[in-house]
Amino acid sequence: MLEKKIKNIENFDKNKKKLKMILGHFPSKISDEDLQIIKNKKYSFCYMDFDLKISTLNALQFILPRLLEGAIVIIDDYNYFFDSKGRSRCYLGAERLIAKNRQDKESK
Repeated sequence: MLEKKIKNIENFDKNKKKLKMILGHFPSKISDEDLQIIKNKKYSFCYMDFDLKISTLNALQFILPRLLEGAIVIIDDYNYFFDSKGRSRCYLGAERLIAKNRQDKESK
């Protein structure tokens, strides 16, 4: 399935120079080279598919301050991890990170 996603993205020849696919758990398995490439950029689009709540939330925490106004973030597993009350844990974590990022921006 991952190979199919990679192939679909690679088929967009006109965007190859604009796209960067990084495989692995975030941030523990990110190479220093990839981290240097992505950390000083601003983003208008980000697609996350980690299948793990902690990697999803770590990546979201990393990307939020780097998003351009009107950016789009897609989280493949956004409504996948549930707590004992049936609430999406990824959703709850993401909402907290978004609120904190908004407060940080407003305080600057």
